[in-house]
Amino acid sequence: AIDRLRRLTSFPVLWDGEEITTHAWCGVVEGLPVYLLEAEQPAAFFWRGQFYGEADDCERYMFFSRAALEFLLVMDRQPDVLHLHDWQSALVAPLLQHEYRARGLTRPRSLLTIHNIAFQGWMSPDMLAKAGLQPEALAQPHLMLDDSRLGFWHGRHDVSLMRGGVVFADKVTTVSPTYAQEVYKPEFGFGMQAVLGRHSHKFSGVLNGIDQHMWSPSDDPLLPPWGHYSANDTRGKAVCKAALLGELGMPHTDPATAEGGVGRPLVVIISRLTQQKGLPLMLHGMQVALSRGAQLIVLGSASEPEVAKQFEALQAAYHGGPDARIILRYDEGLAHRIYAAGDVILIPSFFEPCGLTQLIALRYGTIPVVNATGGLADTVRDVSNESVPEVERNGFVFYGREHADVEGALHRALDAYQHGQQWWREQLVPRAMRQDWSWSRSAHTYLDIYRSIMQ
Repeated sequence: AIDRLRRLTSFPVLWDGEEITTHAWCGVVEGLPVYLLEAEQPAAFFWRGQFYGEADDCERYMFFSRAALEFLLVMDRQPDVLHLHDWQSALVAPLLQHEYRARGLTRPRSLLTIHNIAFQGWMSPDMLAKAGLQPEALAQPHLMLDDSRLGFWHGRHDVSLMRGGVVFADKVTTVSPTYAQEVYKPEFGFGMQAVLGRHSHKFSGVLNGIDQHMWSPSDDPLLPPWGHYSANDTRGKAVCKAALLGELGMPHTDPATAEGGVGRPLVVIISRLTQQKGLPLMLHGMQVALSRGAQLIVLGSASEPEVAKQFEALQAAYHGGPDARIILRYDEGLAHRIYAAGDVILIPSFFEPCGLTQLIALRYGTIPVVNATGGLADTVRDVSNESVPEVERNGFVFYGREHADVEGALHRALDAYQHGQQWWREQLVPRAMRQDWSWSRSAHTYLDIYRSIMQ
């Protein structure tokens, strides 16, 4: 919620040769001041009911970038650093360089953070003119033209807003050290390898973090009140598991009455259901888990019709049965309860810039099985990896995109759960929960970057 929301001022933003009246609002979120920009009708750039997925997404976010800089001029603000995120605000960097410094924004320096290089804000070069930039000057391969792929118009290449950010920002980061190396490879770089290579002197990876107050099993208000737990006392995790299985109409096996004193493992998936997330490996891993007698809960959403249809069929097949539930929606409360209840979480991504899923899972003592890519490789250490201290070993890691790769890692995890229950419960789960994946460490790194570009 935004507290103390009020209109601050209104000002014109020149867009596509016309002035669009824009209102600036201010308020407070979690004790911090925030400013919001609202374009008047008929533009209605951000009154669509969704953030992305509109035919004019590039125009909407180019307008936002220009309006943000106009706001600084109107308010006579000279911030030290403008921290830009992904293609949606990347145009601030070329706008600052080509227009707004001359108009008085002489102090700000810019930092672009790339969260996912697969999405770059591609568009026809002539669209740049709407934002007041010169297409003929910027539509060059060493600047904003992406000559690595065919454009939307036959026989022409597109410009990429993200390229403009990389070229003109003072520094560029991405969200994990491993991903910062992977993006130089064709299979990960999506055509950006050459431009990143030319600007490698200002490019680095800084790991994301999580809000450990929001994700806290010891006092999470979205968990059963009798199911809170901590690294020092994990008994509440079993309570959360029983409660979630009951909520979803699935049977719960009490370990006290089960053969060998071990109940059925619960394997969970919380993910967007896309190719990036390793969809073929995900589907195979689901079958492997069920074949081993595990229970399975999947929470996710699919934007591609064919993928949605596939998971809807699985949802219908498992409905009412004892083994699996497929829940196709966004549900934050349920996500919290799944993180708390799960024993194993499967994250078989083909590429993963950072990934927050594994960090949240570790916080809740749900042990990740991951593909060694991007931020997953930086945060999950295999339990058998003797090259790292034991205190850092927190999951099961595989390397590759074949069914056998994910299958082997899942078998190891389920074997460890079923035959090493005391070790799992008393050592592995508390160890994972004690690891610090908060923003504290990364915040200091970003402060160092801010200071370096202000010098």
